[in-house]
Amino acid sequence: MVALVYSELSSAVDGIEYAYGAAGCHGMLCGALVVDPALSPDAWWPEIVEDSRATDALGWETKQLLIRTCEMIRQQFADPQCGFTLLLPDDDTPLKERIQAVAQWCDGFLFGLALLGLRFDNALSSIGREILQDFTEMTRIDIDRVSDENDEFAYAEIVEHLRVSVLILVDDLHAPEVSAGKQ
Repeated sequence: MVALVYSELSSAVDGIEYAYGAAGCHGMLCGALVVDPALSPDAWWPEIVEDSRATDALGWETKQLLIRTCEMIRQQFADPQCGFTLLLPDDDTPLKERIQAVAQWCDGFLFGLALLGLRFDNALSSIGREILQDFTEMTRIDIDRVSDENDEFAYAEIVEHLRVSVLILVDDLHAPEVSAGKQ
């Protein structure tokens, strides 16, 4: 499967005037798919597009791109060797914008979990609950304090922490299903 490029998703969601941008959209899809890997587009599409855009050509093209994005995310969740990654601006983008995108991604991720009814106090281990608290803290990043090379290093560490945390949540929520299927 061809990897999705941030700028491609950004153009698509900007075209349908999605308020939370490409990072927030990808985060929301990831969060929803963590809860329900078989999730239908009918569950998330109304959260992304206004009714007036849902059936026009741009809306249809965006929906097809997002369906492909969901399939890519599913494959990455099913096989961590596929290299699950957060869809964020590339390294040429100013650090403040990338950090803001991380905050939007986390906000979208938490929204995706909530959209499917996952709450902090159910279905998660204590590690899973800690991860969600970390994600919540990430939504409050103060980008005005970002300034130097050390922040660049911290950014890379944060992105890796979030990436691994998502995979832990997938295991946390679905490991019993995998174990039950093997018995």
